Amino acid sequence: MVNETEEGRFLSLPAAITLSAVTATILLLDLIGNTLVLCVVYRQRMKPNVRVGNIFIANLSVIDLLMGVVLIPVSIAVTLQGRRVLTDAGCKINGFFNIFVGSASIWTLAVISIDRYRAIVSPPGKRLQLHHARWLLLAVWIVSFAMALAPITFLGEYKRNTKSTNCRPVGQGYILLLSVACFLSPFVTMTYCYLNVYLKVRRQRIQLQSWTSNSTNMKTELKTAKIVFTVLAVFLVCWLPFVTVYILSNSGKSQDISPVIFLLSGCLSAAHSVCNPVIYFTMNRSFRNDLMAWFPGLRKFFNTRDSVTHAATKSNKAAAVMEIK
Repeated sequence: MVNETEEGRFLSLPAAITLSAVTATILLLDLIGNTLVLCVVYRQRMKPNVRVGNIFIANLSVIDLLMGVVLIPVSIAVTLQGRRVLTDAGCKINGFFNIFVGSASIWTLAVISIDRYRAIVSPPGKRLQLHHARWLLLAVWIVSFAMALAPITFLGEYKRNTKSTNCRPVGQGYILLLSVACFLSPFVTMTYCYLNVYLKVRRQRIQLQSWTSNSTNMKTELKTAKIVFTVLAVFLVCWLPFVTVYILSNSGKSQDISPVIFLLSGCLSAAHSVCNPVIYFTMNRSFRNDLMAWFPGLRKFFNTRDSVTHAATKSNKAAAVMEIK
């Protein structure tokens, strides 16, 4: 049942407790998974062949941790106690981080697609270097910060939503700018890069089938692209419903959208913070081996027969940024 109570809750108490338990589970998995990712990235910091790829992975993990630490607890509090939990100042802060986290996530994925394009499609020697990655990620944070700050300063405003647990920006001008700058533009960038990667692979399919060990680097780049494509696909599955509901709610059709849809799209977007660590540790052998070097008991979970020592040695000798099992 989704009706607003006298306390400002829009769920019955049993439903609110259930949703809060699910959200708290997402928070716990978010903290554990992304902390482990950052630990593995730190462990691999001296490996020059993975530093550029890992700085992007670390950036995504930091963003996901921000969502877990800053946004999810507020969502739980609002679910249980109602919108009265959010003051006017709290609403602005909550709305700011909602936009900041979402924008930074999708632009980081766009930057990763550029990295894959440069590594696979561009001529040899054109791949991104560490200083390029740092400048690109700095630009991502600046753009995301500016977009999130706009409703507080000069364009639009953040308001409580009567059907969700978070504050969201309103104002058609800002919504249009946000849609173009933080969804359409990065999505077009990713589409262009991955389409060209796909065409490159298709043109070289015969060569790929006959490559020898001398072509290990290119094979690894293609495997890395598969991981990144999976990350992108999961991002779209988790965030596209949220973005769609968000745009519709600001186009005068908010009354036609069920509160259940608002809540489910919000939970799905929050669950995205758990997905990336799962992808890295299941598809990336280097990450998996370094994790098992710390926690030998996980070998059974990953269904591998290699000893921890052998796995760690193999990881150290890997010539790839990411290697799919």
